[in-house]
Amino acid sequence: MIDLENKIFRINDKEYEVIEYVEHNNKVYVYLVNRDNELDSSFYELINNNNDYYLDEIDKDLFQNELLKKFTDKLTIDLKYENMYKEQFEKYLLSKVNLVEYDNSITNSNLDFGLCNNYKLPSNLDEFLNLKYIYILNKFYIEKLSKEELNILVNGNEQDKEQLINNTYKKILLYGDDPNKKVKINYNNTDIYEDYSNNDELVIGIFYGSNNNKYNTEEDYLDNYNKKKEFMKELSQRLKEEIKLKLDLNTNVIIRKK
Repeated sequence: MIDLENKIFRINDKEYEVIEYVEHNNKVYVYLVNRDNELDSSFYELINNNNDYYLDEIDKDLFQNELLKKFTDKLTIDLKYENMYKEQFEKYLLSKVNLVEYDNSITNSNLDFGLCNNYKLPSNLDEFLNLKYIYILNKFYIEKLSKEELNILVNGNEQDKEQLINNTYKKILLYGDDPNKKVKINYNNTDIYEDYSNNDELVIGIFYGSNNNKYNTEEDYLDNYNKKKEFMKELSQRLKEEIKLKLDLNTNVIIRKK
């Protein structure tokens, strides 16, 4: 049987990665996600023709009645573990970098950064920082954890979990297995060039809402707008430098009005 973990298939000149697979009645079915756009995903039957593998469409009735629950169950378990890892990583990150201070500085800037209410991460992961503006956008590739490491994540004490994160966060954040192979990935699910990050970067989103204040003139509005840009440019640079110093991670900071 082909090793399906992170296996890549090309469909219409686009690369799709195997995220999950199930076996049913001696057949294999795969869930594929576009490497450049995680909103683009599909399910296929994997056909083996003398070790030459190709994809075939799945019968809709078979998928709805028998396969969907199997995929849902496996993906739900994966998401549970991914959320557990994300929660521990964000605790670890907060212990190294005072993100609360950065977040508060946005509030205290008096530059009219509105709140981005009810924001949902594109990854469908939960948010554990509990900050007003700052989010972690990465997916966490927990399939790289060994059985022993996964057991620590699920059953270990807080000290063991902290050590686990310290030992593994670089490989779990890395998209792919080779840190020397550089590819671009978009965790923000947009077509904006600046939202594409290197596959070894920590990706931080700083998102804010509409203005709360009313501006009497266009000049006043533009003046505030330009001050916001300069403020965020300086803040994001400081944040990148501190994360590099304390975690040895490169960081892409995505700043958007939502």
